[in-house]
Amino acid sequence: MDMTMNMTSAPTMMPGMEPVMMPAGSPQMHMGAMHGFFYVDPGFYYLFQGLYVATDGALIGACFASVGLALVLTILTGSFLKPLANRCDTVEKATTGGSLVSGLAHGIDCFFHYVLMLVAMTFNFGVLVSICVGCGLGHTVNIMLAKKKNNNSSSKDETTKENTELNVVSGCNH
Repeated sequence: MDMTMNMTSAPTMMPGMEPVMMPAGSPQMHMGAMHGFFYVDPGFYYLFQGLYVATDGALIGACFASVGLALVLTILTGSFLKPLANRCDTVEKATTGGSLVSGLAHGIDCFFHYVLMLVAMTFNFGVLVSICVGCGLGHTVNIMLAKKKNNNSSSKDETTKENTELNVVSGCNH
């Protein structure tokens, strides 16, 4: 079976469309070694043009940075932004200011997700696994924070209930 590509049988372009070619020495930023498949070697940009991962040490650093970024963004999203975005969960509760704060929190949350998506789109397998590890650790931290918050609020509720019962028994109404 012949696996060579026959350029004469390539699909024709739509009328008016021309292929975009960047001339040599162009001042425009190039995409570097952009991959359309997963790989494990260094050789990619990490979010910014100045952050080119060229060595194994830089790749290890990018992986640690990915864990940290995913961890922090997951904690911020789960513990602060999601509750803030969901505070106006019904139309009856929604005020103009509350709706604006809720919308802003949702927009920031969306931005964080897109940043992590762009990091994952380096297609470097180590970076992708690092993002997943960071998100998992962040989710674990969010669960622990929620559990601690629930324990504190339930102990406050019990204390309030005991104080209310004590006040009713003693005849004090505050």
